Parts: sequence; C-alpha cells; structure tokens
Amino acid sequence: RNGGIVKMSCCPNFVTPDTEYVPMNHLNESRKKPNDRSDYQFTADAFFVGEWKQHLDMTLLLDYIILNEDRHFGNFGLIRDVNTGEFVSPAPIFDSGSSMYYDSRITSVIPEAKPFSKDFEKQLGYIDARPFLEGLMELSDCIGRLVDECFTDEYETAERAAQIKRITAGRVQKALTLARA
Repeated sequence: RNGGIVKMSCCPNFVTPDTEYVPMNHLNESRKKPNDRSDYQFTADAFFVGEWKQHLDMTLLLDYIILNEDRHFGNFGLIRDVNTGEFVSPAPIFDSGSSMYYDSRITSVIPEAKPFSKDFEKQLGYIDARPFLEGLMELSDCIGRLVDECFTDEYETAERAAQIKRITAGRVQKALTLARA
C-alpha cells in the first residue's frame, strides 16, 4: 500500500520455459550504433524489422496517448527461443503503469517521454502511424471507459477523470492527424 493505493500486477507471464525476455538495453549493447543514426532508427533497423517495426511504433504511439513516462530500454525488447537462440517476437507491451498522471494531481504539465526522446511529440514523429488509423478511431472511447473504471475510488475525482479523458482524447486526435498524413 502506498497512501491507501495498492500497486500490483496481475498479468500472465509472457515467457515460457522455452523462451526468455531480452530487454532492449542488452540488445543495444550488442551492436555499435553508427553516429549518423538516431537511437530510434538504430533500434528499429537492427531489431524491429518488417512487422516487428509496427509493434515498436504501436508501443510508442500508445505511450504517447497515455503519457507513459517509464518506457525505458529495460521494459521493452524481444522474446528469444532459449533452445535455438533465435528471436521469435517482440515482447508484448508491459509496464505501462506510470501513465495518465498516475502519481500527480497536476495534469497541466506533460511528463517526460522515454526511451528515444524526452519529448513525446518528437518521439511520435519517428513512427509510422498509418497502420493504426482504424484502431485509433476506436481508442478514444476505449480509454474513456478505462478511465471511468479506474477512477472509481475515493482517491480519484470525477473532475480528474474528466481532465484525463480530455487530454487523452486530444492526443488520440493528434495521432489520428498523423496517421492520415
């Protein structure tokens, strides 16, 4: 308990006895980044090719919308087969709890982004949002329902829930504009 709030995770494990999670910080240490590449370009080109790049872009897009300030190089990466050493998939999106002003009553200050820039807008500029156009159109309502479910106790107010819904809806609209460009 932290001030009456219980923090926990109830997600199933995403690795099996035959797979392991390899965080991006370990992967990036395994190759030298050329000086003419951004961290995003290096990571995407070296480890997130083809359909896997969409997963990386989707992670950054979601982090932009929900203002996740904790997507460091330790909490995204790849799943590797322990028997063959081959990478089999990107790890699912996890550890998004530091989002939507989780520890602040102040919603007028945008937190810092991670991992490729401290600025969410700059990070959003790296990605290709076009594959997510249809999903983005449904996301605003989904986030609204999620906020309503999460803001049901004495520690949260209807005013705060409305602020967060307004902020995230605006961020969804900005992402939609990018996806349509």
